[in-house]
Amino acid sequence: MNAKIAPRQFHRVLEMYLMSQLPSSVRPSMALDDDPPAPTQADKHLERLWQLIVKQRLYRHNREALSQIEQPERIDKLQETLTGVELEYARILAAYERAAGYGLGPSQSNGKRKLDDEAGDKTASKKARVEDA
Repeated sequence: MNAKIAPRQFHRVLEMYLMSQLPSSVRPSMALDDDPPAPTQADKHLERLWQLIVKQRLYRHNREALSQIEQPERIDKLQETLTGVELEYARILAAYERAAGYGLGPSQSNGKRKLDDEAGDKTASKKARVEDA
C-alpha cells in the first residue's frame, strides 16, 4: 500500500519529528512547572537549526504577504508564528506521548471481543426469541 501525503504536511510531520528529537533542555513543552536542565551550546545550536527550518517553511508559505511588510516587522511576525507552531507541536507530541503510555505496543486483536469461557459459563451468547401466541 502506498500512502500519499502532501509536501506541506510532510514538512510539518518532519518538523514535529525533529522537534521531538531535540534535547530536553531546549525542546518546547506544555509543562509549565517543568525545570529543564541548562542547555549546552550544542543544544542551542540544534534548537536554532530547527527554528530556521520551520521559519523557512513559514516564509515560503507566506512569501507574498511577508514581502509587503518591512523587514523588522517581518522578523517579528515569523517569530510569533514560530512560537505558535512550537506550542501546537508540543501539544500534539504531549498527546501522542500520553496515548503511547496507555498502549503496550501494537494491538494483536482483530477488533473482535473475546468470549469469556474461562469462568465455566456455558450460557448462550444470544437471547432466545420468545413469540407471543
